Amino acid sequence: MSPGDVARSHGNYAKAETLYTDESKSGPDADRAHAALIRAQIRQSKIVDAEKDAVAWSAAQPGNSWALVALAEVRWRQGRPEDAIQTLDSIRSNDYCNAQAHADLATVYRTRGLYASANRELSTARHLDPIDDDIESEWMRLQSRTVQLAEVTQYLD
Repeated sequence: MSPGDVARSHGNYAKAETLYTDESKSGPDADRAHAALIRAQIRQSKIVDAEKDAVAWSAAQPGNSWALVALAEVRWRQGRPEDAIQTLDSIRSNDYCNAQAHADLATVYRTRGLYASANRELSTARHLDPIDDDIESEWMRLQSRTVQLAEVTQYLD
């Protein structure tokens, strides 16, 4: 976990925003950090700032799946689910390996009552990024108690 991820996991979104800003300037995870920065802005209800950043980033780098993930998350928060779905579907067809796109699509599907599709997308996200704590905890939350117990037992062994 990056320092920004730690701050976010503790609910300190302002600190996470600052840390993600630094992390997004360079390095191998700069795009992921930039998307997390926009997510931190959304969590603080800075929707206008998040939208400006996501729109500019996705316009500057239209093929960047992380920029499109950020844009889809802004659209979802703005109450524009069709735009979010369209963006997430385009990511999935162009960069199938972006786990966050699958996780976000699972959220959209679940709110629409498409539980099997949501479970499929979340399982794909978990398979693509097995160390992402948010994806893992969401996947675990949706499993039966039997599966949860088996997973925890396997983890502890």
